Amino acid sequence: GINAEYGGKLRIIENGLGSPCLDLSRISQQVAGECAGCDLVVIEGMGRAIHTNFNCHFKVESLKLAVVKNKWLCEKFGCPMFAAVCKYHVPDMPPPEAE
Repeated sequence: GINAEYGGKLRIIENGLGSPCLDLSRISQQVAGECAGCDLVVIEGMGRAIHTNFNCHFKVESLKLAVVKNKWLCEKFGCPMFAAVCKYHVPDMPPPEAE
């Protein structure tokens, strides 16, 4: 990971929203521009990866990572508190059926 970052292959950017959630309709032009041409989007954190973007799909591969830290989500996912959630999506795959 670190070697990729220093080689210019990995870009880490902040969303600039000041919230634990990520509303993709409110990102800045600068953030959108930084994402142009990327081939993988990684969204990390319970608010960003689960609460607001768990079922969104991108035109590129995406990876959503989070630790479940509230009882309601534990019940929804059928997992224990502090379970790790990892969702990987390839755009050529049809989206999973909605529950």
